[in-house]
Amino acid sequence: MPITPLHLGSGLALKSLAGDKMSLTAFSLSQVFMDLEVVGRMLLGVDQLHGFTNIIVGATTVLVPSVFLGKPVSEAVLRWWNRKLSASSRTLLAVDCSITRVWGSE
Repeated sequence: MPITPLHLGSGLALKSLAGDKMSLTAFSLSQVFMDLEVVGRMLLGVDQLHGFTNIIVGATTVLVPSVFLGKPVSEAVLRWWNRKLSASSRTLLAVDCSITRVWGSE
């Protein structure tokens, strides 16, 4: 199955190792970008689902927007998540909405 939920297993494993140095939300966003090609190919009825984004050049074209959009889009999603929580579930399920960049911060 080429859609994002299957890819999240590796993201969860990486998150458990990296802790605060990795955003699972930003990782998930990059996986959605990767799967856009697959979904398009499925809708068009193409037999080979994995193509351009599964080679180095294609993966790099996914990496670039992921780097620039990952932080602001992920923070917006996390703010939306917190707003949708009921008062009773907020104490257990609310998350910190700020994502820090690990590189280039010095």
